[in-house]
Amino acid sequence: HSEDGTDALSKDDLERLALTNHQISKVRAQPYTQKHPEARFLTNTAKAAKTMQSSYTKWIIGSQFVPSDANLGDHDEPTSTPVGDDVDMQQWRRYSSREAARLQGFPESFHLCSQRAYHMIGNSVAPPVMSMVAAPLLQALGLAKENDDG
Repeated sequence: HSEDGTDALSKDDLERLALTNHQISKVRAQPYTQKHPEARFLTNTAKAAKTMQSSYTKWIIGSQFVPSDANLGDHDEPTSTPVGDDVDMQQWRRYSSREAARLQGFPESFHLCSQRAYHMIGNSVAPPVMSMVAAPLLQALGLAKENDDG
C-alpha cells in the first residue's frame, strides 16, 4: 500500500523512501550491522521486523530497511531476498509510514499525520499490546463492554 492507502507504492514513493549508496555504506560499516545484518536489512519479510522508533527517519544507523521491491501490503505474500553477495547489490528503502503503522499493529483505518507519522508511531504503544493490557483492567473495574459474541 502506498502512503495514500492504494495497493502499491508509487515510483515517487519508492524514490522518496530509497536509501542512497552512501547511506547503505554507512549502515553496513557499523559493527552491530556486521554482526547482525538482519537487524538492519530485513531480507525475509516473513520474519519479525524491529520495533519502530520515533527517530526512524532521522537516525539511519539504528533503523531497519527492506528491499525496494518488497511489497508489504497486509495481504501480500512475504518476500525473501538472497543473502551474501546478492544483498550488496540489492536496493534498500525505508518502510512507508503505512507499513510502519501496520508493523506496530495500527488498523488500516487509523489516520496518519503526514508530517509526523513515524514519530507518532514510534512513540506509541502498539494497539494490540494496549488492548491486552487494558482489557483485564477494565474487566476488574467492572467497566468492560459486554461482548456480543456470546
